[in-house]
Amino acid sequence: MKKLIIALLSGSIALSTSLSVFAVENQIANEEFLLDAQIQLSKNQVPTEGGYLSASIDLTNIGDGDASLKYWVSVKGPKGIVFPAKSVVGVNSSEFDSENIEEGSALHIERGIWVREYMDDGLYQVAVEGVNVETGKTFSKSETFAKGVSIEQPAAIDGLILEAFAVNDTIFPSEGGYLILDLQAHNTRDQSANIEFWVTAVGPDGLAIPVHARVLKSVPALEELSIIRGFTLDASYPDGEYTIVPQLYDVDSGKRVEGAIKVYKGERAVTD
Repeated sequence: MKKLIIALLSGSIALSTSLSVFAVENQIANEEFLLDAQIQLSKNQVPTEGGYLSASIDLTNIGDGDASLKYWVSVKGPKGIVFPAKSVVGVNSSEFDSENIEEGSALHIERGIWVREYMDDGLYQVAVEGVNVETGKTFSKSETFAKGVSIEQPAAIDGLILEAFAVNDTIFPSEGGYLILDLQAHNTRDQSANIEFWVTAVGPDGLAIPVHARVLKSVPALEELSIIRGFTLDASYPDGEYTIVPQLYDVDSGKRVEGAIKVYKGERAVTD
C-alpha cells in the first residue's frame, strides 16, 4: 500500500505506541484534601445489539482533611451522546464508608449500565466526575468500553480506517509538555475517498482545545494519509485527564468515526 504523508512537525520520530485505551490512577489534590478515584468495568466490550455492564467505582480519601463533594457518573459515546449513570450527589468525605479500609476512608459506588441497540457502535467512556464544593477543584476519572467494535481495533467506515498513536510520553507534570501525535487514515477501498479530518483535545472543566483544524482531503485507493502533529500541553491548562479526539468524516457516505488517546497532566497522575 502506498503511503501519502503530510509532515507537520520536523525532526526524528521515536517508536509510536497505540493508546486507544490507556488507564491511569488519578489522584486529585488541593491544600487539605487528597482524593483517589478508580473505576473498574465488568466488561470492556458489548455487541452491536447492545447489552449490560456494571461499573465499580471507589473514591478514597487519602489525605488528612475532610471535604464536601458533589459527584456524578455519566457515559459518553460516539456522535456526542451523553447519558447519566448516576445523578448529582452531595457528600462529605468525613461520612465516607471506612469499613475494611486500613488507611483513610472510601466511598464505593456500584452502577449498572444498559447500552441499547440504537446507540452507535464505537468507543464509550464511563466517567466519574465531581467538584470540591469548598475549593471549586474538580476531579475526573474514566474507563473505556466498546460497542459493536473490537476495543483493540481502530475505528473504520466501510474500508476507511482511522488510527491514532502517541509517539512520545502521555503523562506530563503540571508544568506541561509537548505531545507528538501520529494520525493515519487508511483507504483500503478500490476507489478514492473524500474525507474531512480534525482533532480536538477535551480536558477538565469542559475545556476543548483545537489540535488540528478541519481539512478536506482526497485519499487515493489503497493509499494512506499520515499526519504528524505536535500539541503543546501548556502549563496554564488545568491538571487532570485529557482525551485527544481525532475525527474522520467520510464525505461520500456521511458517516463519521473518532479515536481517543488519553493524556494526563499533573504531578499526581501516576501509572498503575
